[in-house]
Amino acid sequence: MSSIMRDSQVTDDWLRQVIAANPPTRQPDTTGKTPGCITTGPVRLAFCEHPIGGLLRPNAPKPDQSGKVKNPNFNTSVLFPPGLDFTPIVGLYNEALQKWWSDKYDAGTREYLGLHSPFRDQKEKAEYKGYTPGGILMQCSSQFKPTVVDSAMNPIVDETQLYAGIWAILLLNVYAYGRNPPQPKKGIGFGLQAVMKLDNDTKLGGGGAVDAKTAFGGVNVVAPTVNPASLFGAAGGAPPPPPAQQAPSPCFVCGSPMAAGAAVCGVCGSPR
Repeated sequence: MSSIMRDSQVTDDWLRQVIAANPPTRQPDTTGKTPGCITTGPVRLAFCEHPIGGLLRPNAPKPDQSGKVKNPNFNTSVLFPPGLDFTPIVGLYNEALQKWWSDKYDAGTREYLGLHSPFRDQKEKAEYKGYTPGGILMQCSSQFKPTVVDSAMNPIVDETQLYAGIWAILLLNVYAYGRNPPQPKKGIGFGLQAVMKLDNDTKLGGGGAVDAKTAFGGVNVVAPTVNPASLFGAAGGAPPPPPAQQAPSPCFVCGSPMAAGAAVCGVCGSPR
């Protein structure tokens, strides 16, 4: 079990090797219109299942306080492992700030004022499985369906392969939001362009089959000492049925019916 990431079955050696072999890498935009894209290096995905998220189908957003419903989108929560070199991602982010929000820069504080940061510490949601304090958390989405493949570049079409907890490498672009009022939030976001699934890992949440032996392993099954049927009626339910009556048997001499338990026939006196 990993000591780097919570609730993970991958080994730390595997994770370190994959991080070293696949650091975040810039993919410049040849058009010159944007700062470009970036591959994330190995990350873990959460809340990526439909309808709360989705990589193969867009989610179903709920209305906000004003009753407005956002456009459906493809999205996931991205958990970066502690120790991953985040410098290239921050560099791309800073270029996007300079390109689209230069008017928000304050020379005195050397900060961009009034903008929402996309980077959060996973400790903010430490109550959820897999969220590891010290690791960066990002929400990534797109109105367009991202390309989703496995490590052999085969397209993934089975949603069950894209559950919360898998390891992947993402290709992300940067974009500005909130530049057109009345959007309350302003900042730089990271959009989903492509997803490569690297490996499976412990499922972090959602449905799935329950292991009956685990769920009921502590239950002690003991034969009842009371006839359950006798309890009906005691709590206001239907009374128990009356005992079945034995049918009278005929006398083998005269054929007259003999009462149950009678030793002799009441008509001819013959013994039973």
